[in-house]
Amino acid sequence: MFKKYSLYFLLLILFSFSLSACNKKKDETLTDSEVHNCNEKQGFLWCEEKDKCLKPSEEDCSQVPDDAAKAILDSSISFFDSQKITINTDQKLKWSSGQGTDPKEYSSRSIRIEETNYDVRNLLSKHLLDSGFKIDPNNVSAGTIASSTGYQKGNLVCQLIEGYQGDEETVKKGLGKLYLQLLCAEI
Repeated sequence: MFKKYSLYFLLLILFSFSLSACNKKKDETLTDSEVHNCNEKQGFLWCEEKDKCLKPSEEDCSQVPDDAAKAILDSSISFFDSQKITINTDQKLKWSSGQGTDPKEYSSRSIRIEETNYDVRNLLSKHLLDSGFKIDPNNVSAGTIASSTGYQKGNLVCQLIEGYQGDEETVKKGLGKLYLQLLCAEI
């Protein structure tokens, strides 16, 4: 009989331990990552803004604006309030997706800054790089009157064109005025 009660007592103790372990987990506050089954051991965390698990070291959690091209152009304009700026919402941007591929044309927005200098060009380039863009070597070109540098961040691309107003002879004499045009599009 003692063995029978000992067995019941042992089962009662085991049951109470397992019950307390279950209750403890219910009482603990679960993190969003646990609720959404993000693998925290592999560095994934829950991102409410994008409604998914992601690695913060690989992807920004902040919500992508509805029009990312407009957002980067708007942030670029803030650097140049004293410059002559033209905003254009109906432009075409040619973008090559890889070496040896023909460029495709995308609808884009643009800003154009008239009669500027290379300090402004360098500031604009730095702004793009600081915003997470990388220079795309497939979209870089140079010429006598104009050159361009392509920048890419995910599916958002921008092309910074620097050129001189005037004919080729005027430009060769150093009399052309520098302008910058930044076109951005989602591809």
